[in-house]
Amino acid sequence: MLVDYEDDLDNIRSLLTANLPSIAKKIPQLNGPLSYLGVQEFQASGILLRIVGKVNETDKFAVQRQLNEAIYDLFIKNGISIPLHQIVVKTPAKKGK
Repeated sequence: MLVDYEDDLDNIRSLLTANLPSIAKKIPQLNGPLSYLGVQEFQASGILLRIVGKVNETDKFAVQRQLNEAIYDLFIKNGISIPLHQIVVKTPAKKGK
């Protein structure tokens, strides 16, 4: 899940830690708890977070969709920004003006 560079990672960590157990209870295909592992990588439009859980191979895409939706809802309700791809265009200053 990507979050905006301007978001508070400590707040996000606390929010996920507090809410992942209840999210996991709503996903019956999980074979254990969900874990927040932290920052996976820095990408062009945001910070990629790593959340893992154990599932059967045949359930991984269904669980991923359910987890993405639950985390999206959690972030929106708590004011966490989900970044959009953006292009910033800068024009050179005109000389003499």
